Amino acid sequence: LASFRDCFSWAAYLLPIAFVAPLYLRGEVRFGAIAQTVTAFQASLDALSVVVRKFRSVSSLVAEGGRLDGLSEALGRAVMPQSAIAMQTVTEGEGLEVSKLFLSLPTGAKL
Repeated sequence: LASFRDCFSWAAYLLPIAFVAPLYLRGEVRFGAIAQTVTAFQASLDALSVVVRKFRSVSSLVAEGGRLDGLSEALGRAVMPQSAIAMQTVTEGEGLEVSKLFLSLPTGAKL
């Protein structure tokens, strides 16, 4: 991709000169027209080559969108708990005591 981009940038300088040089040599345009043509061609090329310059960020944006879509689908398929359980917190003593705790997978299967 880098070599393609380098050739592309060199073409932005050489193509307009190749088009205008015969006109200059015949005396049909002034010397300043060459610089104006190069500048106009580069501005047009920059506007049209946004995708080439931003290819990495565009491809990462597409990949992130795919991952977010997958996450959204997985969250949509997740099983909601069957009943809400009130949790009681006691701050006395040391350690942690848990009773009647059941774990399940997102599919609903008990662990």
